[in-house]
Amino acid sequence: GALALNTSTLKAQLIGLNARWKRRFADQLHHRAREGLGDLTSYMARINEALGREVTDLSGLYELAEVLKEVREGESAIEGRISPVLDRYAVLRRHLPGVYEEASEQDAQATLRRQWERLADRAEEVSDSLAERQAGFKGELLARVRALARDVEGPRADGAWPPARRGGGADHAGARRARSPAA
Repeated sequence: GALALNTSTLKAQLIGLNARWKRRFADQLHHRAREGLGDLTSYMARINEALGREVTDLSGLYELAEVLKEVREGESAIEGRISPVLDRYAVLRRHLPGVYEEASEQDAQATLRRQWERLADRAEEVSDSLAERQAGFKGELLARVRALARDVEGPRADGAWPPARRGGGADHAGARRARSPAA
């Protein structure tokens, strides 16, 4: 005779297992998407804050130049950081609509690319502003170099530097070194 199999319980178990797996996968995907969104948002906030600092001395100028360099280098790679985050949210919306729909995350997603564009524009404005103020910083640097040169030349002119030693000058230093027991 014919063999009759009742697969309704197996089918129900597989459907339940699939639903649990789908939920766990979605939770992990949402966690990674939220983490990536937070990382990008904080990165942009840090860069924006650094661009807003007033440059008053050479060390501040150096720090700002490093931030501008980071923005220039990051422009080519930023799409590679934004796209995966937005793609994760798109997968969640497509397969589980309404489940992972927090308003704050939706707002951040909607403005992420525009926020980067504004940040890049601001970096360009700051760079242009620095180019205009560069002469003042160059003058300050040259004045510091001249002051250092005067400070170094002062003791040399007096004969006090380098310290004099009996037994000859620099010509005899090599010979003294060769005769010393430590050599």
